Amino acid sequence: MPVLRRLPVKISEKELLRLQGSSLSSRLQDRSREAVEEAGKLVRPLATYSIKRTRQVADSLISLEDGTEFHGENLVRLWQGATLLGMGLCTIGPLLESRVSELYSQGNILTATLLDRAGSLAVESVANGLNYHLCQWASKRGLDMGPRLSPGYGQWNVVEQRLLFRILPGGKIGVHLNEQCMMMPVKSISFCVGIGSGVSRYIGTTEPCHYCTMDNCQYRV
Repeated sequence: MPVLRRLPVKISEKELLRLQGSSLSSRLQDRSREAVEEAGKLVRPLATYSIKRTRQVADSLISLEDGTEFHGENLVRLWQGATLLGMGLCTIGPLLESRVSELYSQGNILTATLLDRAGSLAVESVANGLNYHLCQWASKRGLDMGPRLSPGYGQWNVVEQRLLFRILPGGKIGVHLNEQCMMMPVKSISFCVGIGSGVSRYIGTTEPCHYCTMDNCQYRV
């Protein structure tokens, strides 16, 4: 399976300040700028993906020809008509997380928090780049692609993360699951997208917030 090493990483200082939710003091702006700069030096974006043919997309079930079965009414609703399922996995590597842990241990709470949130923005940027790569793959074949969704979000049980990792070679990009089905490094994202001529496309830059049910998420825009 392919490994992508040159996906773009964009970290918005404006978005970082929004997530912080504090008054825009000159000190906070300076620290945010520093966090963005440091994050840029620590991220190591890697991604991999797989595209499998579906056998059934109905009755709260998406089954693949290889026998893998994903469950969830939300999945079927989003990807009704999908003849293919795209699966992606990406990460920014462990360096930023190690630096955040070091800063917390030193008592540098603000710097650690800003850097951690910059890392979240970075890995989301990588996921967007991988999603775009899959969209281009589909477009070249005259197919449409639905919105991306990750295990653990909305109504999709995080336990099904294990199914994705049976297909995606997480080890090739240094990502593995722990016993709670959380990815390590934490700054990693896995997702699926429905692909097919009959799939309803979503057009917009903030698409995850339009179908995710986590109303109180700090990243909601």
